[in-house]
Amino acid sequence: MIDNEIFLIRSESGYILYAPLARFSARINDDCAEAVLRKQSGIAALPEEKAIIEYLSSFGIFNKAEPPVKKRLKPTEVTLFPSDGCSLKCVYCYADCGGTKHIMPLNTGKAAIDLVFNNALEQNVSPVAVKFHGNGEPFTAFDTVKELSRYAREKSEETGVPVTLIAVSNGYWSDDILSWVTDEIDETAISFDGIKSVQNAQRPTVSGKESFSVVDRTLRELNRRRKAFGIKVTVTAKSVDSIVDTARYVSEAYPECGWLQFEPVWNVGRFSGAEDGETYFDRFINGYIQADRQFGGRLRLMYATANINELRLSGCGVPDGQFVVTPQGLVTSCYEVYDRGDTRSDVYIYGKYNGINGFCFDADKLDLLRRYTVSNMPYCKDCYCKYHCAGDCPAKLLSTNSPQSFMGSDRCKVTRAITKYLIEKQLS
Repeated sequence: MIDNEIFLIRSESGYILYAPLARFSARINDDCAEAVLRKQSGIAALPEEKAIIEYLSSFGIFNKAEPPVKKRLKPTEVTLFPSDGCSLKCVYCYADCGGTKHIMPLNTGKAAIDLVFNNALEQNVSPVAVKFHGNGEPFTAFDTVKELSRYAREKSEETGVPVTLIAVSNGYWSDDILSWVTDEIDETAISFDGIKSVQNAQRPTVSGKESFSVVDRTLRELNRRRKAFGIKVTVTAKSVDSIVDTARYVSEAYPECGWLQFEPVWNVGRFSGAEDGETYFDRFINGYIQADRQFGGRLRLMYATANINELRLSGCGVPDGQFVVTPQGLVTSCYEVYDRGDTRSDVYIYGKYNGINGFCFDADKLDLLRRYTVSNMPYCKDCYCKYHCAGDCPAKLLSTNSPQSFMGSDRCKVTRAITKYLIEKQLS
């Protein structure tokens, strides 16, 4: 059990009292803030404060509560990387994609699907999720994706356990792929940077051609068919002032879009960084908030580390032993660490497929990965975002270091500002 942390957030109109574990937020005056601080410090309330402390106590904000629970490694969801090839050459990609080097053998993918269905039956959990993702574009191995999807549907019929098929893709599809996806895939996430000039500049094809027209056609067809889909936008210093224009375009062109996620670019892979870093994050914050104010009624805008409707201990599935299988049959807990040549592989790659022996997992590595939570990050102790951001991306911010070494990042400013905005929006 831990204290149900209470945070006082300064706003233009005074203070916001925020207790995330109790799902409580309220605007309070200075006197109330002082009373709360005394209560938290173990100091007896002044006579005139007793009534307000009793009132706040009725919401359970001073009680002890359990933090979000970490899962056991009995996955009922698998992310398959069918291919490490890609049809695009995005300027900021973390992966060294281009020509396809590896295609996942069908027996590897089928064994992973068998494992998650067996776990679902054992734990009486449903549905199973099979996700096609990659350090490349999954549909560069279209035949593999089709066969593994067919196999997953077959396993669902055989076991009686429902399955959800999910694709994470760049949306640069042929007519055949577009037709198949709209018929067979249940949920789709498309990486797309919005307005034409930005998409073409940041996400050209491998041969250097424009990609907007093809991806726009994909999104319009998903929209026409009313499929479950969302869009993830990567924002660079050169595109940061286009956030509002992108939200406007998406809301008008694809009104059935389920969510629109904006993320600041990371200084990894091909990307050289945000040249005007001093103003970039302020411009991102302002653009995001303006876009939400103008189009939040039509679109569900998202920023990954500022979801106040979700409580979590980790920024992703790393500490839970996220079950991600690469084309080479390696098992990693991180989408971005997929090769033994990566210096972080000793931390994040925790298993492999061994043919007839199935998958083997390194229990010691899994135990170490379980430490990668916000509970083990002293820097985050007094931050009101701690159970929403949860320390952000461990692979990028911690590399191979321990969570105790985390000292924050530039993204903390963005996360705090957007989280605060969302809390205030909820209270308005």
